Amino acid sequence: MQYRSNLHLEQLAYGVGDTSNLTGLGRTSIYKWVKSGDLRATKCGRRTLFLAADIAAFLASLQQGDR
Repeated sequence: MQYRSNLHLEQLAYGVGDTSNLTGLGRTSIYKWVKSGDLRATKCGRRTLFLAADIAAFLASLQQGDR
């Protein structure tokens, strides 16, 4: 989880709204990245959650120009 310490994420998982606020991406964009497989989502009952490590890895890949 090296990315997590770089971004100072405090929670282990975030909902869609929190992920939107964290990344600056809109909900529609987040779901687009999930559908394309670039951003990993985890379901917990009816909730869609994003693990902090997955958010950090996704943002790092954007920074590196992988996406």
